[in-house]
Amino acid sequence: MKRKKFLTILLTLAIGVSTAAGFVGCASQSNDDNNSGQITFWTLETVYARAQELGYSGTLREFLETVTGEKGDKGDKGDKGEKGDQGVSVESIYVNTNGYLVVKLTGQPEVILGKVVGDQGEKGDQGDKGDKGDKGDTGAQGPQGEKGDKGETGATGQSAYELWLASGHTGTEVDFLNWLKGETGTPGKNGVGIEKVEYDSDGNLVITFTDGTTKTVVMPEPPPHSHTFGTDLQNDDNWHWYECACGEVAGLKAHHYINVWEKDETNHWQECICGHATNVSAHDEFAVDGRVFCTTCGEDLGEHPHVFPGEWKADYEQHWQECICGERTNISQHVPVMQGGVYYCDTCKVQISFDISYEDQVIADANLKKAEYNTTTATMPSNWNELTYADNNDTQIMSYIGSSFFDYDYKFEDDKKYNEDGTVNVGAIVAGAYTTHYSAATKLEDVTSSVAAKWGYTTAQKQEGGYAWKITLRNDLKWDDGTSIDAGDFVYSMKQQLDPAFMNWRANTYYDTLGIKRARAYFFKNQEGTYETVASQGYASNQDAIDAGETIYFNAWDLWGAAGYPDEQGNECPQWLAYNDETVYTGVYNGQPDPVSGAFLWANYGAMLDVGTAYEGYVSIYRENTDRQVEWEDVGIYEVAGENAFVICLDK
Repeated sequence: MKRKKFLTILLTLAIGVSTAAGFVGCASQSNDDNNSGQITFWTLETVYARAQELGYSGTLREFLETVTGEKGDKGDKGDKGEKGDQGVSVESIYVNTNGYLVVKLTGQPEVILGKVVGDQGEKGDQGDKGDKGDKGDTGAQGPQGEKGDKGETGATGQSAYELWLASGHTGTEVDFLNWLKGETGTPGKNGVGIEKVEYDSDGNLVITFTDGTTKTVVMPEPPPHSHTFGTDLQNDDNWHWYECACGEVAGLKAHHYINVWEKDETNHWQECICGHATNVSAHDEFAVDGRVFCTTCGEDLGEHPHVFPGEWKADYEQHWQECICGERTNISQHVPVMQGGVYYCDTCKVQISFDISYEDQVIADANLKKAEYNTTTATMPSNWNELTYADNNDTQIMSYIGSSFFDYDYKFEDDKKYNEDGTVNVGAIVAGAYTTHYSAATKLEDVTSSVAAKWGYTTAQKQEGGYAWKITLRNDLKWDDGTSIDAGDFVYSMKQQLDPAFMNWRANTYYDTLGIKRARAYFFKNQEGTYETVASQGYASNQDAIDAGETIYFNAWDLWGAAGYPDEQGNECPQWLAYNDETVYTGVYNGQPDPVSGAFLWANYGAMLDVGTAYEGYVSIYRENTDRQVEWEDVGIYEVAGENAFVICLDK
């Protein structure tokens, strides 16, 4: 803004406007004949110097401020003057290369004013941004010019060979090409190649060249390496280990396969923690209740395709043909016929007696028909004792040497269970009804409402029923030596099964599966405490139990086979190891050291043995036994006096 004001002052001086004090002139007209028409120029510096000669002592800036007086009051608007002569206007203003301001008036020569380019002043404040101007209208597109005439074709050019001939040479194109080649140069020296590269004893790189010379390159020291073994186990057929990227290994151990079966639709196997599998084999099958299961791993393989042999089976009322899984077909009433004064069934050929009561009906084998049924098992059973059997292989034999009290079946309309093609008549099932097939028993009665108060059933439970059952046995049951079997024998067998001194493997069938009253307390009465499954204590997962402050334990004997494994002090591994116990017990497995600890089992198998898996039974919570004053008379199974019957009282 200051510069603009200064230029305005100079321009005013240039067109002859006088200033205050009468001595700040910028130009004067000379009347000298020799200088007619010439203009004398006074620079600002000259005017300022002249003022100093006249006694002015202020600075140039102060001098300039004195030139401009105070702004007076605005005067009244004067009358409009007469129109003056045509004035002149500024045609152009510019600063020449020497920094002087040059003004060109219309009809007048250029006027050179004072030098206006001084030292650069301080940068002024940025002014406000002006409003954006309106967008101008788009101009109309001009017409396209006419296409010019095609130029004349130029003269045909000459090839390099033709130019060569035109320059006075003679010869063929081959001669021309040979002419272009330079003279053969002097053969270069044979190069030297690398014959071999190897490391010396100090780890330096030694390069041997084909001329016999060598060069040793000193290799830099490798950076220090810290092994990182990660968490992924590597393995081969015998071992597993953790491996660093450099190839170093740690934690080398022989494979150990826990007593847990992995399986898919076709095979089963046992698996090491590293994923290596052993004992891989196809499922071996047995049938139960219309389903096929693997005898080794228990995998449910789907529906069982029934095969019904021609042999008849019978009871006192009916006869039928039976698949090995227990499914029956062709069930029908006996058809009695008289032969030699004795009634026999005309279909199944068994003897029928009508001279005794229905409940005591005896079906004697009259040796009129004998048959032999052969079968095999996929694996040799370990035993077939009802009290100690270990797995499904054992049950295959047991199913042929034992008999149930009774079993249940759907009730079918008109008792027609099978269609003509042998399939089950599903459409004839009576909803909510069932049929009882008796075997060793002849009657089953709900006696919940009438048992003694000692069994602790509430009024609501007595009204509901289903807790206490009276089972009446057949009178013709016999041991293999012909001795009769009665209800007292069954009660005695139950007592031996639950005997606290024996700790029978299958006692849980009665205290857990059936839930006979006080059977569990009686069985564990000699134990200071018991190991209960995590689920039975109300937890949804092993981790939930730990988070609640519980200590969970692994059955190291059955899961890992660690019975007898000693620690460093020679103490043998207990059956149950706490999940956070880091004590290491080391035995021998497949000829190799086999260490195990509770912490190891938790870290590597905790998820596999969680609540809800097939192997949750390997994990338990210890509970102190506070219920040890129990006698056999407190157990909910007893013989009914004067009857061939006994009563079972259940918790559920």
